[in-house]
Amino acid sequence: MFLIFLSCLDIDLKEIINGLRQYPKLVGILIIVHFFSPLIIFLFLKKFFSPEIYLGLILVASVPVGRSAVFLSNLFEGQPEKALVISTISNILSPLLVPLIVYLLAGSTISFDVTSMAKSMAIIVIVPFLLALLLQNHRLISPIKKIQTDISTVLVAFIVWGIIAPIRLRVLDHLELSLGLTFISLFLMGLNFILGYLIGKDHPEKITYGISAAYKNYSLATIVAATSFPSQVLVALPSLVYSVSNNILLLPLQFLLKSKYESQDRRRPHPPHSRH
Repeated sequence: MFLIFLSCLDIDLKEIINGLRQYPKLVGILIIVHFFSPLIIFLFLKKFFSPEIYLGLILVASVPVGRSAVFLSNLFEGQPEKALVISTISNILSPLLVPLIVYLLAGSTISFDVTSMAKSMAIIVIVPFLLALLLQNHRLISPIKKIQTDISTVLVAFIVWGIIAPIRLRVLDHLELSLGLTFISLFLMGLNFILGYLIGKDHPEKITYGISAAYKNYSLATIVAATSFPSQVLVALPSLVYSVSNNILLLPLQFLLKSKYESQDRRRPHPPHSRH
């Protein structure tokens, strides 16, 4: 909630409305988020995995955009307003899309607690968003804005720690399989990022769409796998691996942005050196 609050301090409502008007790009991102990876898994990877692992892969690949897309877009100089629009619409559609994709591609039935998801979205997204809009011009917020990137970075580190710590034993129990799934998840998330990146027209928009396409609600997939298939323990393993890989992907993303900004800086004309 605090990360969403920090990310929304500079949000412009006009940009949110503008994001809603860009129908083709919005539809394109949603297709990448919910359909691209499940189809790749169905067409090329199904025969290499057991039914449990395959089911888990289809489930985790079809989940909606995560709330992390908003603050990551802000952290990496993207457009958090558009990430917020994409994340919200994706989560609203997910109770319909995710069970449908899992049923069509894996032949299994899952159910979502729509009321619980709505409450979660209201608490985690809408409340801090409204607070940020109310307080973004308050004099006490100005000092926070100056260090919001540093605060967000520390909070992300704690979140990564919190994701990895409780699942490490499950991953270590199936280490070879987990490593294989890690490479697959990084490859598919990387493809999602590239496709989203290509949809954008300028660098901030490209970063926003790339992050929104790659950073999804993998914790939701873990919960759905554990509750919908309690007797099939391995169904949750791909979701656990994706949760870790999701954060590993931050490393190349940071190098990508660093090299991009450095090349832009080299192309800028520099003032001539003064002579003394």
